[in-house]
Amino acid sequence: MFRIGIDVTLSRLKGQLDQINRQFNYKDTRRVDSVEYRCPSTDSVGSVRFSRMKLMNDDDVRTMFSIFCYYNTREPIKLDA
Repeated sequence: MFRIGIDVTLSRLKGQLDQINRQFNYKDTRRVDSVEYRCPSTDSVGSVRFSRMKLMNDDDVRTMFSIFCYYNTREPIKLDA
């Protein structure tokens, strides 16, 4: 498992994801150009649903961590890069 600090910028997040990819696929020269977060929300009945939140800037990254802390889940944050 890889850990990323909560004070990370979008640029640094993409760089860290690039490094993780190179550790698994050292021949892969692709770079991360977009990141999406599977954002949880609850409806009026209490059911949890997930929607995709595209991270466009540093405020979106902070929002992602804020939402994650609100739901206080033991699961890691899952990103699509």
